[in-house]
Amino acid sequence: MKKMTIMMLLSVAMLAFTGRVSANIYDEKYFTIDENSIKIELLEEQNYGQNIPSPAYGPFINRQQKHSIEDTVATIDELTNLMEKIIKIVDDNKPVVNINTHYANVVPVGITHWTQLQGWAKPGTKTYAFSVENYYGIEVVNVVYQVRWIYGGNLDGKGKFLTGVTVDPISVVVAFCGYNLDLVMEVPDSTIVNMGTSEDPIASMQIVLKWKISTILGATNGKAVYHIQGDGYMKHLTNSL
Repeated sequence: MKKMTIMMLLSVAMLAFTGRVSANIYDEKYFTIDENSIKIELLEEQNYGQNIPSPAYGPFINRQQKHSIEDTVATIDELTNLMEKIIKIVDDNKPVVNINTHYANVVPVGITHWTQLQGWAKPGTKTYAFSVENYYGIEVVNVVYQVRWIYGGNLDGKGKFLTGVTVDPISVVVAFCGYNLDLVMEVPDSTIVNMGTSEDPIASMQIVLKWKISTILGATNGKAVYHIQGDGYMKHLTNSL
C-alpha cells in the first residue's frame, strides 16, 4: 500500500510538471522577442599587444594568376578578400569560430597570403554585449563578442591593408527552454573599397553580423554593421531588424 501511494504521488507530480511545461511551451509572451529590448553595447576598446592570430595555411586563391610583386605594386589599389566571406560565429547556441583560421582580409590583388605584406600594427579590438528580452522582461539572449582586426600592413611601403578581421564570441548565454541562436559574420564584396589614393590605398570593408533567434512561435532576424579601415579606424554603423 505504501509503495502504491508513493507511485500515485509521483504520477500526480509528473502530471503537474508536464502541465506547467505544456502551458509554458504555448506561452506567447515567453516565446516572443520584445524587439525594443534588443541592445548592442560597447564594453571596451583596446589593443592586444603581440597576440596576433597565427597565419592561416591558405586559401591561395590567386595561385593561377601570374602576378609578380611588380605587377601587384602597379595595381596596388585593386583590392580583394583572400579569406572567408561568410563565417559562423554561433551555431545552435554554441560558439564555433576559430580566429586563427576564420577571418577576412583586404589585400592587393596578386597577393596570395597576408604574410607577403609587412609593417602590421598591433591588433585592435572592440568588445560588445548583445542582449535580448522577451515580453516578460526576461533576458533570453546574452552574447559578449569582440570585433578584431589587424591593420596597417604595407607593400613596399605603400598602402594600409587589413587582415585577421573577425568576430570572436567570448560568452554565449541563451535561455535553456525553447530558444535557439545563430550568429553569422558576412563580408560583402561590394563593401571592399579604397579609402585612400591609387598610389597609397587605405583598404576598408564592412562586416555584417547577422543574428537569428528562433522559438516555436517563429524567428526574429537582425544585423549589426561595422566599418573597418586599414589605418585602424573602426565604427559600429547600425543595428537593424
